[in-house]
This record gives sequence, structure tokens and C-alpha cells, in this order.
Amino acid sequence: MFKVTCTKCNGTGIVQCYMHHDGGVCYDCQGVGFYMRKTKPVESVRFHVTAVVKEGYQNSGNRDGVFVNARNEKDALKKARLHPNGYNLETMQAVPS
Repeated sequence: MFKVTCTKCNGTGIVQCYMHHDGGVCYDCQGVGFYMRKTKPVESVRFHVTAVVKEGYQNSGNRDGVFVNARNEKDALKKARLHPNGYNLETMQAVPS
């Protein structure tokens, strides 16, 4: 079994913005601050994916590209291709940020 820190309360067991309801007890971890998993959690990295805008398309506010969480660069590019937004897919690059 693997002990995983709760991401909702950051391991405190209390969610500050819900202090008015049940004393702010985190419902994801039941107030313990962690939960147990049978399998090892997969670590993900935040990638910054950029590409050249296709000719004739206006950049829709995402001039700096998109950020995606993925296990590796290949998965990051695959996730970014789901929402191309007028980008040239052959020029996509993913860099860990």
C-alpha cells in the first residue's frame, strides 16, 4: 500500500474555505491528510507546449502556447493535439516548466 498526501487539503485534513461547514474537514481524505492506494501513483510533469500559428488564423489569446500535465513529452504533445486552435501540429514542441 502506498500513502499519498491529499491534494485537496495539502495534507492538513482541513480545507480553510469550508471552516463554516463541519469545521472544514476535508471530505477527500476524511480529515486524515492522506489516503492509501494499492498502486504507486504516477508522477506527472507540467509541460509548456508551443507551436507556430497557421497562416490565416488569428492567435486566440494563447500566444505563449498551452500548459498540460503529462508523464512525458510524448504524452504532453498528444494531449495538446486534442485542442490545436489553429496551430501547425508539425511545429509543436513540449518543454517541462
